Amino acid sequence: MNDALEITAYAWDPDGDNMTYLIDFGDNSTDSNASGSVPSDGEISVSHTFVANGSFVMGLSISDGEKGDVQSSEATIVLLGEDAPPSNVRIQPSKMRAAPGESVVFNITGKDLEGDPVTLTLNFSDGTTPHTETELDTALGFSMSQTHAFTTQKDFAVMLTVNDTFWEGTIVLLFSVGDFGANGGEPGGGGSNTLLILGVVAAIAIVAVAAVMLMKRRGGREEDDVRLP
Repeated sequence: MNDALEITAYAWDPDGDNMTYLIDFGDNSTDSNASGSVPSDGEISVSHTFVANGSFVMGLSISDGEKGDVQSSEATIVLLGEDAPPSNVRIQPSKMRAAPGESVVFNITGKDLEGDPVTLTLNFSDGTTPHTETELDTALGFSMSQTHAFTTQKDFAVMLTVNDTFWEGTIVLLFSVGDFGANGGEPGGGGSNTLLILGVVAAIAIVAVAAVMLMKRRGGREEDDVRLP
């Protein structure tokens, strides 16, 4: 929308006659390049700007001036507008800290408004190979679950990268691995985890995004969420 669309067609007259063309862009517009002349074996190349998104049936008529000798063709142009980045992306571990060797399930959910396939890459930053899946967005959004066990005691920056071809964003979750005494690997019991969004980078633009940090306390248990806006 509001960008010039280049339209190309080819015409050929077996008698070698020069031809004229008339284009109906299907949007009730009056464009000065909607008509013109073309040689007997030539190319029609015009540009047109649609001012709204939608589906447009474009018609092209060619004539060599002979009575009744007019050929026409149609094409449908669909303008979807700008692609929006994935939204409501969340990485939520089954527990916010764990002991070495203890399995943790990392659940990822989100939504792509255009229904684009979304590639999810989960990097645990512990020297293991990042886990990557491409998920199809459904009416309920997209999701992925991955189980992982850290082997050393330290804080790990777990990074989730989300890519729908047009946009890419990264969420960082600081996950603690250690000996937490009586509380073991259960959530709560002291300490906190830092959740932040690094940013979203488009192929053609850089968009600043704000981190949404939501802390919920239920019955003495603490659960951390992080989302892309």
